[in-house]
Amino acid sequence: MCIILETYNKKGAIVGLVVGTIYTTISYLFINQKAAAALGVCKALTGKVVLISTMPWPTVDPLVIGVPLVFILTIIVSLLTKPHNKELLDKAFKDVG
Repeated sequence: MCIILETYNKKGAIVGLVVGTIYTTISYLFINQKAAAALGVCKALTGKVVLISTMPWPTVDPLVIGVPLVFILTIIVSLLTKPHNKELLDKAFKDVG
């Protein structure tokens, strides 16, 4: 478990949260047909119910794409940034198996 915790860091988590929030919001407002029709933002701004009407995009739940996207981005950004201080991690998780 500590190996998994050492892989992720604050920057990776922040990027994952921000990108996930932005993607999901845009998808619900402009791509997912049920949500976009109910909210009416896309219709008010563009005159169309959804921006992408080609199947299957209007029927795909944003979480189907959003969750893997966030997972992958969190790992990539975490691996590309400086890892946590080993001593700090050991101190923080000393009682964890």
